[in-house]
Amino acid sequence: MPSANSFRGVLSSKLHNNLSAKARNALYCIESITGLPGVRVVYCVTSSGGDLYEAMTLVSLRTLRRTNPSARVTIVCDSCTHEALRVSGSPLLEEADAIRDVKTPEGTAGFRNRFLKTQLGLLIEGPFLFLDSDTVVRRSLFPLLWLRPDIAAAPNHSSDSFDEQVWDEDRAHLQKMGWQVKHPYLNSGVIWYRGTPASRNFSKIWHLSWLDGVKKTSRWRDQTSFNHALAQATTLRIHSLDHQWNAQYWANPTRAAGARIWHVYSSVGSIDKRLNELFFQACQQVLARAERGLSLDSASIEELVSHPSPFRS
Repeated sequence: MPSANSFRGVLSSKLHNNLSAKARNALYCIESITGLPGVRVVYCVTSSGGDLYEAMTLVSLRTLRRTNPSARVTIVCDSCTHEALRVSGSPLLEEADAIRDVKTPEGTAGFRNRFLKTQLGLLIEGPFLFLDSDTVVRRSLFPLLWLRPDIAAAPNHSSDSFDEQVWDEDRAHLQKMGWQVKHPYLNSGVIWYRGTPASRNFSKIWHLSWLDGVKKTSRWRDQTSFNHALAQATTLRIHSLDHQWNAQYWANPTRAAGARIWHVYSSVGSIDKRLNELFFQACQQVLARAERGLSLDSASIEELVSHPSPFRS
């Protein structure tokens, strides 16, 4: 049964959209002082400073702060990224509640990012929600605190069909590795970790599976190893989140309406070809240094959390 504090937290999140910036800051302070429960959210960031990846994380984080004022944010990054963000004066370093600088092997940005992402359950204590940087948080995350399974994630491509969940490139990688997966095939862009021994053991299996995949195929795909690890962890309690928790609208536009989290799929098409999407318009403002801080009252952030569609009307 959810506690009274949990209900107050949900209420504060619902009221948050109607508050002024000053009132929202006061609410955040009250939540911190009174110990109202907040969801810990973790981003895994690889950036050279002042690039699209930093911009996407900042935009996502600002929507999170706008809709979930008591959220606690941890940014996990490799040492090269941490130094680049420091030198560039990135607002991410001030915006996050905690920064975890983790040494990684040398490699491309993608390799270093997945090296960290696949073992977050070992790096972070307690329950937390992992979010890819190309996400928009539009509603309260508090219901996650009531989940009891060890791991929760939503079906890939926001589809109920297994054939549509596993796309051709993933299927080819699974076949090359000889990996078996289960239905539903889950997306690794939004993952809830309960922080249990089972979820920590899952992270160990995932990371080792991912390393094996990199060694044998020279590919650093994380989603195939994620689902393979889920199939291997036989005692793991897994929950398939409703599509509203990870609305991958590029694959299935119908899921965007009323979703708690939009998942943008930044890897699909270059930003200059996707400027009809609100998320990338906000990112462009950050990159142009016009609104690098993107305050909670920014018109771009307000539109991202309130507009019924991810696309410009």
